[in-house]
Amino acid sequence: MSATYTNIPSFVRCAGPRSASEAATLAARVALAVVGLAMTLSAFALWLVPGSTPVPDVMFIKLGSSLFLLIGGLSALVGARSQHR
Repeated sequence: MSATYTNIPSFVRCAGPRSASEAATLAARVALAVVGLAMTLSAFALWLVPGSTPVPDVMFIKLGSSLFLLIGGLSALVGARSQHR
């Protein structure tokens, strides 16, 4: 005879996705979070790359692209975090 403990709190239970659509939604949210994190980090890494010329025209392009990456990455992270029910 073995003793089993069945009164496990709900936050301990690890239930997977219940259907294929929930699994697809989870995969899309993970992919969106990875893309958002990569875009956000690359916005800052763009300024750390050595060897770029300090020409004002290039700096404006660099500033614009880093702002685009930062805003897009943060939007993707927020979108991946939201749960629509």
